[in-house]
Amino acid sequence: MAPGDRLRQLDPIDADIRGGRGKQAQAALQQCLAEGVNREDSAAFAALARRVSLHTEAIKLLNPIVRPTGKADYAATDAEKAEYAANLTYIGAHSEAVDLLTKIKTEKTPTALLYHAFALFAQWNYTDAIPLLEKYVGHPEIRGYWSIVGKVNLVAALVYERHTLKADFLLRQLLHNTSLTTSTFLYGNCLELAAQNFIHQKLWTKAEQFLNEAAGVLSATGTWYDFYVRKWKAILDLLRKGEPALPLLDAVRLEARELRHWETIRDCDRFEALTMEREALLLKLHFGTPFEAFKTRLLGDAAWYDAAKLPSAYSWQLQSVPAESEYSFFNDPGKTFASGELIHRTLVTLCSDLYRPLRVATLFHDLFPQEYYNPRVSPKRVHEAIRRVRKWLKEAKTNLEVQESEGQYWLTSEGPACVNLVREIARTQEDARLSQLQEAFADQSFSAKQAAEILGVSARTVARLLEQPISEGLIQTEGEGRAKRYRFSTSTASAA
Repeated sequence: MAPGDRLRQLDPIDADIRGGRGKQAQAALQQCLAEGVNREDSAAFAALARRVSLHTEAIKLLNPIVRPTGKADYAATDAEKAEYAANLTYIGAHSEAVDLLTKIKTEKTPTALLYHAFALFAQWNYTDAIPLLEKYVGHPEIRGYWSIVGKVNLVAALVYERHTLKADFLLRQLLHNTSLTTSTFLYGNCLELAAQNFIHQKLWTKAEQFLNEAAGVLSATGTWYDFYVRKWKAILDLLRKGEPALPLLDAVRLEARELRHWETIRDCDRFEALTMEREALLLKLHFGTPFEAFKTRLLGDAAWYDAAKLPSAYSWQLQSVPAESEYSFFNDPGKTFASGELIHRTLVTLCSDLYRPLRVATLFHDLFPQEYYNPRVSPKRVHEAIRRVRKWLKEAKTNLEVQESEGQYWLTSEGPACVNLVREIARTQEDARLSQLQEAFADQSFSAKQAAEILGVSARTVARLLEQPISEGLIQTEGEGRAKRYRFSTSTASAA
């Protein structure tokens, strides 16, 4: 089949997506992917795969193109890189996605702006997404349906950041335009966003009216997106009625757990903590969320809480515990493994998010931040790290265990257990490895080979690790080539 004919197969799938018939579109695309995809059609197929949540399939399709393992006869196009990055975002590889997207020339590939905004949304960073979306919708090549998509996402960011007047102006246009199109889903989405905007303005009656209308529209799509309407109805009731509305919010949390929509649970806790002034819940949110933008906004919205009194540590109670069942993997990893070792890094990462089970790609990038995700190899390395952690937890006779479901992992307990989370020491792999080297060599010089032996990595990895501290003057170098040696600067050593 000619390339043009293959692409024409995608038109009815695109129509199903716009009409809110996601399951039908997904099944049709899976059939197309099973028949094989030409190189020149890869970006188009990956774009549709992203829209129907076939992210793993899209990554497997594009990975050999964007990240070839050998010498390639071709270079990936910006369109292919953009689609690859967009799908990386959805499997939790946010840092690699952003790194790819920031290197794309958006004048010729404006979709990179939209996908960059999606990556920031996934980290609750709506502030930095707004200028990207404004640039996207203002691009001369973005018209029709995709202009509306960009504007809807821009409105979502404006509403979250409380730019109510700007959001209201744009929503009036969007509600009119989407009501005239076949995109039922986008129209329902705009109704829901309008309700959110009214909630932020404390216009309760209008918010309720728009939520009821959104419920009718979205329920007709056959998707689960009307769940968002139930969420905002519960939040509206909480803001209006206070504690009597908590059972409805609990019901939304329960439904979110069944749908595996973890960010909704985080958001419900956020509104309860802020509205009911619950300090314990506020601290759980702050220490149990890895997104800096979320934590900054949380403390900023909590006018009743003195952020200067934020404690340096938080006791995460998995079950009520006696003192001997308290664990700290941050500042006291113990004698059985070293700070910065794989077991230590994995445990710290598993404690970084108390709401969302960690996806394989997220774990991989936290454990191996200098490496690219590979769908054929990276999951195996993560599984090995989890295996080693499980073995250590059992041998150390802790009550902790690592649970897994559908390729997602989280730390739980089979008995009394408490983990002490330390605010200042949510350290990256690089920080931990540098500390390990500093402890080993202090003010003595060392070679890349010596450092590699200490860390159990290659000399090449050591060279990459030391690039940043060298540029910042934290490490001095002597000699060149194989004779090159490194030494921590005096100021760095004295500060350790």
